[in-house]
Amino acid sequence: MNAALTASSTRIAKNQPNETIFEFARYYSTKENRMMIYLLATTMTLAMLIATAFGIHNEAQNAKLERQRQRVRRYPIG
Repeated sequence: MNAALTASSTRIAKNQPNETIFEFARYYSTKENRMMIYLLATTMTLAMLIATAFGIHNEAQNAKLERQRQRVRRYPIG
């Protein structure tokens, strides 16, 4: 068995905290890093909203074209 896995399993079994999780949390708890995370989350949210608006517009255009096609088929010219 892997030594790191054994050490990790022993630490979990003894309910000892995992140091790497706390180091990770300490690193991301600085103000600049939190601002970066918020900025990225906001940017991704805006990108998804814009993509949704384009998708809805595209679906509306397709529905409009389909209605026009059905109208032309119903009343053919010539």
